[in-house]
Amino acid sequence: MQTKLGKDYEVVEEGLNGRTTTLDDPDPGRIGKNGKAYLVPCLESQNPIDIIVLMLGTNDAKLKFNSTAKRIAHGLEELVAIMETYAKTENGTQSKIVIVSPPHIREAAGEISNKYRGSQVKIEALAEEYANIAERRGHHFVDIAQCAKPSQKDGLHLEPGEHLKIAERLSGEIQKLVNF
Repeated sequence: MQTKLGKDYEVVEEGLNGRTTTLDDPDPGRIGKNGKAYLVPCLESQNPIDIIVLMLGTNDAKLKFNSTAKRIAHGLEELVAIMETYAKTENGTQSKIVIVSPPHIREAAGEISNKYRGSQVKIEALAEEYANIAERRGHHFVDIAQCAKPSQKDGLHLEPGEHLKIAERLSGEIQKLVNF
């Protein structure tokens, strides 16, 4: 995305494999994956922020969390509320927020199938839930499943070409927001 946007933009990536919206992962070695616990220090260390792109929810759909799409969306909305309070631009106004529903997952293969069995429906339902949050709270929404598909290998992760599609879609959205 940095390459697509160019030198006039600074993209700060805060992605973390396995991060959830608001859930603590009970498995050994998975400490620190709760997005809510991480968010305020992250925002305070990165302010000022013009635009935030938020794409979470896939990991919340794991079987062990027993979440529904509505519960996952509620967790995401908690994060949006925190951003509305703590994320500020250089002139002190609220940062623009782009809520992104994640790519759909296929029937997962191998070890992943045990973690995500039956989660496709939850993930697919997030687009509508997230769009409603964005509309209700006055933010922007992108359904990334419209442009990116998961790998045939495991049904969950993205191949490099899909990452490029996401970068193209989101950089276009960001340029529209900047020129708005």
